[in-house]
Amino acid sequence: RHATQRASETLEQIQARRALDAERHASQKASETFTQTETRRALDAERHVSQRASETYTQTQARQTLDAERHAFQRASETFTQTQARQTLDAERHASQRAAETVIQKRVVFLTDNYTWLAHVFQVHRISMCWPEREIQRT
Repeated sequence: RHATQRASETLEQIQARRALDAERHASQKASETFTQTETRRALDAERHVSQRASETYTQTQARQTLDAERHAFQRASETFTQTQARQTLDAERHASQRAAETVIQKRVVFLTDNYTWLAHVFQVHRISMCWPEREIQRT
């Protein structure tokens, strides 16, 4: 009977130990699952934050690139406009100078013509004052 009792206790102890082992194993599995879930959630959150930061960095770079391109285009446009304005002013200055030169040339021609005419009149007048009429007709 004592041996049976001891065997029975041993069987109960074995069963209790097995039950404890099973509970410990289940608890450990549950704990590992919880830890894995928490780790996965933390990794997902970190990945999301990293992705958001990367997107923000990329957006900042894209905005800076666009700003630089817009500035360069504006500078090029201003330079082109300035070049066109300078060329227009140069052309207007040249045309004005040519017009002024033409006016001066016309005045010189007019004055030269008048001077020639006056010199001719003066010469004829001088000749007629110095020589008799018949002498002038001969010349």
